[in-house]
Amino acid sequence: MLELIQELLNKEKGFYLSVLNIKKLKAINQIFGIEVGDTVIESIEKILDELSQKHKFYFAPIAGGYFVVLDTNEQKEPYKIEKELFSYIQQLQALFNLPLKPKISIVSAYISPLITQDADEVFKIMFYAEKYKTEEGILYIDPQKLVEILRTLGLKQKLFQKLEEVLNHDAIELYYQPIVELRTNKITHAETLIRIKQNGQVIPIGEYIELIYELGLITEFDKRVLKKLKQHLTTLKEICPKISVNIAAPDLKNKEYQQMFLETLKTFRKAGINLVPEITEQTLPEDLELIEFIHRIYDLKFSIDDFGTGYSSLRLVIDLSQKGLIEAIKLDCSLIRGYPESTEARAVVNSVAGFANQMGLTTVAECVENKKQVEALKKAGITHAQGFYFYKPMPLNQLLEICKENHT
Repeated sequence: MLELIQELLNKEKGFYLSVLNIKKLKAINQIFGIEVGDTVIESIEKILDELSQKHKFYFAPIAGGYFVVLDTNEQKEPYKIEKELFSYIQQLQALFNLPLKPKISIVSAYISPLITQDADEVFKIMFYAEKYKTEEGILYIDPQKLVEILRTLGLKQKLFQKLEEVLNHDAIELYYQPIVELRTNKITHAETLIRIKQNGQVIPIGEYIELIYELGLITEFDKRVLKKLKQHLTTLKEICPKISVNIAAPDLKNKEYQQMFLETLKTFRKAGINLVPEITEQTLPEDLELIEFIHRIYDLKFSIDDFGTGYSSLRLVIDLSQKGLIEAIKLDCSLIRGYPESTEARAVVNSVAGFANQMGLTTVAECVENKKQVEALKKAGITHAQGFYFYKPMPLNQLLEICKENHT
């Protein structure tokens, strides 16, 4: 397993890694006998083997009742395997006729080659993280917790230096993900996404945007996005009447970024391109006065990104749309992945579609992955979608080809 992890890191590949721990295995061996402890381990191995064939992941037993699970599919629903695995293990006693119900913990994290290039350090991170989970259940290591772990292990400064090096060498590339009108299946615009160039590979940083926030570097990255957009302007004005760009809460408070964005906005408007800033739900209540000021002075409308994550109310969104501040609502991946099966997701999506259509707002479903979702979203009244079902994020030259094909 160590060799495989090192191989992935050498290839600049990210992956999901989980540490599964049989709690108090030593006590099980002492009370029920080593044979029972061995049976518990063997039972978990059988479950892992069955699920690994279904989901195509790797696993390996580690001494002392630990297992490591490695999933290289970065495009899957995050932690879906861990949830299914834990559900199976909850039934372990009945499935294998064990004399006790073992308590199991699973600690999971997404590991990017940005964090480290050393497999040994990956294991240090994960086994340190495992200390946070003292009871049974699943613990997902979020960026804030990861920064804390990196700091404790003396790795935070190393990551900070690596990201600063990326900025200093301008090792950033812009990718674009087309957004499609569901009624016509035609590309109407595209969203800009950051990629990092490292050792000949292009690394997505979506999973680590929050980590970059924690390190205080998000505005520096977003400045590079504006710089790259200007460089791409000549090509973009041939193919895209509208481009959306993500703006973080710290960007809005940064005078230098504000000036760069307004200059870019004027340049794009002059070229006939509508530059639409995407702000996340949590930014709305935090910076409402500033957002209203920018809208009033520059006649700029915003798109609400990641809607449905619980930070703002529909009432606030309706108020903002009545003031003319909003032109689009983007429904978060967590909603769309559960749509249309999840009752909760269905309720939110259908409600948003209803009021958005009444207010004349565009709705965009993110992370659309299959035809069933497309048909259900169209029926609900969602107007646009983006996701791997339509197009993956792509470099500018590929976007040019796709848009030409799409509009012929």
